[in-house]
Amino acid sequence: MSAVVVFLQPFVIDLNDNRAWAAGGVTAEQLNNRLLVVADMPNGTGLAHETGIPGGGINVLFNVESWTIGADIHGNDRVEVHRNGSGIVIQSDNRTADAVRITADDVIQGTWQLDTMPALIDERIPYTSTLQVEVLDRNGTVIHRWAEISIDGLRLSSPLSQGTFDVDLSNGAVIKNLPGDDVQIERFPRLSHRSTIDGGHTVRLVLLDV
Repeated sequence: MSAVVVFLQPFVIDLNDNRAWAAGGVTAEQLNNRLLVVADMPNGTGLAHETGIPGGGINVLFNVESWTIGADIHGNDRVEVHRNGSGIVIQSDNRTADAVRITADDVIQGTWQLDTMPALIDERIPYTSTLQVEVLDRNGTVIHRWAEISIDGLRLSSPLSQGTFDVDLSNGAVIKNLPGDDVQIERFPRLSHRSTIDGGHTVRLVLLDV
């Protein structure tokens, strides 16, 4: 009897690994679908979702993605904003930029006058999710808006006989990492494209922070 048990043991291990792999993949897909549903709901609403991974766990992936977005939104000036170490540099080609207002996680940190170009705001402003810079002209109109967005995700881990099967949920994407195999991206962030009535193009990308 002991010889039979030893003979069957590798097959039992493979069976358990297949169960863990299947459970981890299905759980990740279900959870990601729930996150996408909640993301389309109004602020202040949500869903309760119970899930479980046999012997595994769910962990937060902090700062898994970082996005920088900026655009001129008023007037004819060309304004550029970028990071320089811990500071923020503002360049206004036509010198219509008069002040800059900085917001971190929806809390206004202050307003600074721009006396020279390029201007350096040498202030260390910590933030968790969103850092927003608004460039204003002398009338107080926002002529340029720039934002740096940090996105967190989730990692679902299922232990195998050799290694761990990890599934990362990041910004709507599903990324699977099976020991010994290449990383597989099975679902991508939500990106849409459409043509406008005047022949232009509009691209829409939804950022999802967990």
